[in-house]
Amino acid sequence: MTIKLIRINETLFSILIVEELQQFTVTQIKNLIMKTNPSVSPKEIDQLVRRACAKLVNVGFLEKKYQGKKHVYYKTALFDKSQLVPSKARMKATITISASSQELTRLKATLNQYQVDLLGYIGEAEEFKRLIEEIPNSKPRLYPRYMNARNQSSTLMGKIKAVESCLNDLKGLSQ
Repeated sequence: MTIKLIRINETLFSILIVEELQQFTVTQIKNLIMKTNPSVSPKEIDQLVRRACAKLVNVGFLEKKYQGKKHVYYKTALFDKSQLVPSKARMKATITISASSQELTRLKATLNQYQVDLLGYIGEAEEFKRLIEEIPNSKPRLYPRYMNARNQSSTLMGKIKAVESCLNDLKGLSQ
């Protein structure tokens, strides 16, 4: 006869085995998991615990009884910890990308440089426009330079928006 192994979340596994709880509520288990893994949302923990308890009730390892408004789970005589196998946590992994202060400083410096360059190109375009209006016969020579300055400022605006977006994302992750 082969023994059927039952996979449950490794955190829940350790709580059921190490704590040796004979009876418990979902709330008790949720609180213990939240202590060990506070980065996971309570909703995800609630779903994890309820699904695992339902699985263990279905195989006969736990019995679910109602006490007032609470559901209390009791280990049955069939409970066999040798049949339980810890599985990798399936809780959504939180993003652990941490923006170092060096990255943020470098991005801020890049942003500042782009902003300075943008002001330079805007000033250059405005000056070419003024010169074209002031000296109309110079338009064939100055107009391409005016358009180039305008195009450069548009390109820099796109770069500025991209860097600002990246900075906001990284600041949001590090908080």
